[in-house]
Amino acid sequence: MPITLAGVMHKIDPPTLTFYRFFIAFLCLLPYLLLTGDIAPLAKLRRWRLTRKILFTGAMMALNYGFYIFALARMSPSGAQVLIQLAPMMFLLAGVFIFDEYFSMRQWLGFAVFVVGLFTFFHLRISAMLAGFDNYAIGMLLMLAAALFWVIYAIGQKQLLSSLGSIHLMMLINGIGTVAFLPFASPLQVTGLNAFELVLLFLCGLNTVIAYGAFTEALKHWQASRISATLAIVPLLTLGFVQLNDYFDFIPLISEPLDAWVLLGAALVVIGAFTASMANNRRAG
Repeated sequence: MPITLAGVMHKIDPPTLTFYRFFIAFLCLLPYLLLTGDIAPLAKLRRWRLTRKILFTGAMMALNYGFYIFALARMSPSGAQVLIQLAPMMFLLAGVFIFDEYFSMRQWLGFAVFVVGLFTFFHLRISAMLAGFDNYAIGMLLMLAAALFWVIYAIGQKQLLSSLGSIHLMMLINGIGTVAFLPFASPLQVTGLNAFELVLLFLCGLNTVIAYGAFTEALKHWQASRISATLAIVPLLTLGFVQLNDYFDFIPLISEPLDAWVLLGAALVVIGAFTASMANNRRAG
């Protein structure tokens, strides 16, 4: 996702790009529900308490997308994807304190390794921040805010799934995001995209449907900790794809300066997140 977004962002401003992410996803989900005739659950929206919760959850998703895209404009895709791992880790802690999931000493150790990995990965950026608060540092702060809003969204979504199906909920949340960003968007900017960039834009919206749809469905069947463990592989995948892109030069990207400490930090982030997420499941088994 950060690589695809970066491939379009030089032609479309962040609010417009975020609008299209929500709008494309909404256009994919609404016809599906209409064609299958599965719209009866939407009658539950007559309950103001439920509608209020959906509006709040949708607003949190919109804020997550908004802060994420403005942070990505200032960061490398690799750095963005490593830092946003704070979101599933905070969601894991929410599983402990809100959903009463067990958290062992081994998991706390994994969490500590994760934090050390973050500082190790960003050691060059942190050194630069101490010398002066640059544009990348602003992006890191924006990404931290995006992670916090994602956690609030995920908690609200997990609670809402007892009242609505995952597809219905995703359609409503994407509809809320579409309406929220429309006043700030310039939809005609897409006329300046070439065929490849239009494909990237469509993939941005399709990712919203597939990835977040899968995440929403996973919340119905898995503990928050298991989901966090699965998401832990994303930074390594992003690092790999960024290096692949640098080799073939498909998309103009900001590259993260790599040294042994950066690579070690990325590995520690993944190991720490995986350990913190999975240790209690082994005990339970």
